[in-house]
Order: sequence, then C-alpha cells, then structure tokens
Amino acid sequence: MGTTRERRIGAGQAAYTDWCYRVPDGAPHALLEVMSDASDLGTPGHAVNVIRLRADAPSEDREGCAPLRAPAQLATPGGLRLGSDAARIEALLGRPTRSAPDSLIYYFGAKEYLRSGTPAYEAWDTPEYRESCFDAGLPYANVKAAVIVVLRHGQAAEIRIERYDQSIC
Repeated sequence: MGTTRERRIGAGQAAYTDWCYRVPDGAPHALLEVMSDASDLGTPGHAVNVIRLRADAPSEDREGCAPLRAPAQLATPGGLRLGSDAARIEALLGRPTRSAPDSLIYYFGAKEYLRSGTPAYEAWDTPEYRESCFDAGLPYANVKAAVIVVLRHGQAAEIRIERYDQSIC
C-alpha cells in the first residue's frame, strides 16, 4: 500500500496506532485506516487488528495520509463495500447481532488453535495447561471479532472490521 505516517489516536483502552491512506481517484474524501490496538492489552508487535473504511472522512483525518499507490477497490473479498445498502450487507453477513437506524453491528466468536512450534504454543502446551485450560485438548485462543457498518442515507458510509484474541486461558 505504500509508506504512510504512523499516528496515535484515542486514549486509554481505546488507544490505537493508526496508518492511513487516501483514495486519490473517484472518492476524494475516502480514507482507509489500518490500526493496531495500543492499549495496555494491545496486540503484540503492533499487529493490525482493525481495518476502517470511511467514505467521507473529514480533511483533518485525511491530512498527512499517503495516497494509495494503485487504484483500489475499497471492499472485502466477499463484496462488502462502501455504498452497500442494508439488504446487500445482510445478504453477505446475515442478520446483525444489533441494529439501529444508522448502523448494523455483527459480533463473532471462534476458537483458534495455536500453531505447533510457535512460542505461544510451546508456552501453553503443558500437561497442566492442557487439563486446566483446554479440556485436555490442544492449546487455543478465544478470538472475538466485530463488523460495524455505519449507514448514511441507507448506504454504508463507514465499515470497521475488528479482531481481538481475547484469551488463551
């Protein structure tokens, strides 16, 4: 995507490291942000865990952001994109966990098994932890995710995709 500035946004438990990109063609106020949780429980190594697309970001939010190098389709591989209407979003993601006149919110949870040979796997792959934490099975993390779609005039004006590895034990 190219080099861009790194900035810190938010504070406390809502603090993020943010890298931002402007969309130069077709959508002059659109903004793509990739973010890393920078709170006390933030992601290791500044791993990206939030992707935010905005159709009409204020100029102060776009200031200093790099233009995307190549023309970009601001959409997920499954087809969720800015401008989608609520019916299209529900066709892609199903019934929302919560909804309001201006938003659709989806929450997801899954168990992700740790990869053998990684430091996390080695730390948690003991007989004691397998018994007390993982019901005598392989080590795993509880992963939580959210997709938040803000609607303006019935169409997606902002899409925020988040992933958090909540706990191991």
